[in-house]
Formats: sequence, C-alpha cells, structure tokens
Amino acid sequence: MKDRPRILVALKGLAIGGAEKLVLDQARHWDREVFDYRVAYLAGDLDELAGGFRELGVPVHSPRQGGALNPRVLSRFAGEVRDMAPDIIHAHLPIPGIVVRSLPGTKASIVYTEHNLPSHYRLASRLANRLTYGRNDAVICVSDAVREAVGSYRCRRVATVANAIGPPHLTRRSGEIRREFDVGTSSKLVTHIGNIREGKGHRNLIHAVAMLRELRDDVILVSAGAEQVPGELSRLRQMAFGLGLGENLRFLGQRSDAPDLMNAADVVVNPSDVEGLPIALLEAMHLGKPVVATAVGGVGSLIEDGVTGLLVPPGRPGCLGEAVDRLLSDPVFARHLGEAGRRRVLSQFSIEGAVRRIEDVYRSVILDKQEHSA
Repeated sequence: MKDRPRILVALKGLAIGGAEKLVLDQARHWDREVFDYRVAYLAGDLDELAGGFRELGVPVHSPRQGGALNPRVLSRFAGEVRDMAPDIIHAHLPIPGIVVRSLPGTKASIVYTEHNLPSHYRLASRLANRLTYGRNDAVICVSDAVREAVGSYRCRRVATVANAIGPPHLTRRSGEIRREFDVGTSSKLVTHIGNIREGKGHRNLIHAVAMLRELRDDVILVSAGAEQVPGELSRLRQMAFGLGLGENLRFLGQRSDAPDLMNAADVVVNPSDVEGLPIALLEAMHLGKPVVATAVGGVGSLIEDGVTGLLVPPGRPGCLGEAVDRLLSDPVFARHLGEAGRRRVLSQFSIEGAVRRIEDVYRSVILDKQEHSA
C-alpha cells in the first residue's frame, strides 16, 4: 500500500454532461492529503472538462484519440492502469464500469457509481453491466430510486450517496442572456438543460410548448444539450418548426454556459422519462429558480410537489405545459417555490458531505481488502 491510496476515477469522456460535471465538482473537495487522485477517460474526443481537472492539479490520462470501445484505446487504457497501479478504480456509468471490471490482471478494487435507472441504458450496455456487476467491490447509487432498481444485482456493498453540487459557476449576466434570445420585459424565458438522447423527453417538451402557446404567447423556451444521437438535433428542430414553434422554442445544441441559461430563466423544466438525480435540477434549485419536472427516478427525493417545485407525470406534455403556465402566471408562488428549493439543496445536498461519504466507501473497501489479505 502506498502512503496515500491511489484512486483512479474512470469516465467514458470529459464532455459537458451531468456525471462529468458532478465529478469535476467533487474534485474541488477531494481530500488529496489522504488520497492520491487521478482521472482517466476513454473517448479522446470528449474532453471539454479535462482542463478543469488539470487546473486543480489532478493528473488526467487520455487515450488522445479514438472512441471509448476502440480496441487500441482499450489496450492503451489497460496499460496505463497497470502503470498507475491504483488501489481503487472508481468508474462512473456503464461503459467505464464494464471496461474496468474486464481488465485483465488488475489488482485494484472497483467502486462503481450508478447514475441512472438501468432501464435508461441501451440493451447491450444494460446486459453487460449486469453480467459484470459482481466484480464491483462497492456500488454507489445517486438516489434511493436507483438503489431500488439495482436491488437484485449481485454486489458486496451498496450505498446511496445523493448527487450534490457546489455553487454553479456563472459567467454571464441574466440581462445579456435574455437579450441574446430577444426576451423583452413583457416576455418569459423558460430553460431546459439536457443532452439529446433517449429518455430525456425532448419530444414531450416540444408538445408541451405547443400546448403552452395556446395558453399564452409570451414564452420563449431554450433547450441546451449535446447531441448524442446523430441527426436528432435536426429532427427536433424540424418537428418544432412543423408545429409553428420557430419563435417559441429554440434548440441550442451544446452550450458551456448552462448555469447562466438557467439563472436568466423565469422557470426551469425537466421533461425526462428516466432520471437518477439530475444535476441540472440541482443547479437550478441552488440558483433559487422555480422548477417543473417529471416525477421519475430520484426527482421525488429532491422536489416536494407544491413546496420546492412542481411535479408532473412523465409523458404528459399537457400537464407539463399547464404547470409552467401556473408558475409564469403566479410569480409570487413561483418565487416561494424557488426560495424553498434553494434552502432544500443547501441543507440536504451538500457537495462536501457527499464527497466525505464517498471517501468513507473507499476506506471501507480498502479495509476489507486488508483484512482479507491478512
């Protein structure tokens, strides 16, 4: 054992996404006097957040080029793991989890964070994830809903550590954002943050805006997120245009200023069909924004309907549109929800506390290994 246990945090990429931003936020609170942290990612072209880790002085290991499942990338990754000799590999999301569990000859213990309900993953990933689950020495679930969903999976130790964040990093003034989208003093801005992939509810969002427009004509909704299904961004834009929503709904693609977009909003929405515990909602509530979200996954542990936000059934765009209209029509009620949501996030979703609980899992895994090898 080294003076400091070496922790290798493994991700598919370092693009701007919920899990990736979460790990970067956690890195600001890692106890690096106790643990020697490294970060590695598999997809060399997904590197927008790599600089953030390097600014913190965290070594970042990249395959330099190639996709996450490219055989050369996997071979280089296996070699780097052997050279680093980590005591623990902490993998996030199924592909890194499957890869590190399948590494030949590694003596590292494996901690895996389950960020979403298994039903959210593609069938091949879901099956491979479950088949290799027994290789995990510990699993961290981001909500009780996720923990319940993997309850039948074989694993030695399971803990729930809810997603938590620090203060969102703001770089632009709200007025600047609203001017960018021509949101005048008599108009309302609604923001959605979510990468474009199955389960994120973008098509329901389009129908919700169409129904909302029947109730009021002063709303502009902007949706930001990276396209993870080729061609889907264009299809969403065409669908919105076909419904005559060109002025009311704008799909922006990937943006680096997502917190600024939410901070400028009158309401923030999350229309997902499947979620673990979404980072964007945590950020919006930290900013004191009133939120409307579908009651899926761990969202109910974050939002108390009518107290810290509004919950609507998934797949019901009419309910989503009506809830947004309710908040826009009653700014006093909306402000109360936003203030209560902020208090909830600050009191119950502390990033410092979450990191300490994760590091307690590391200690338990290391102690177990020492006892079994004694």
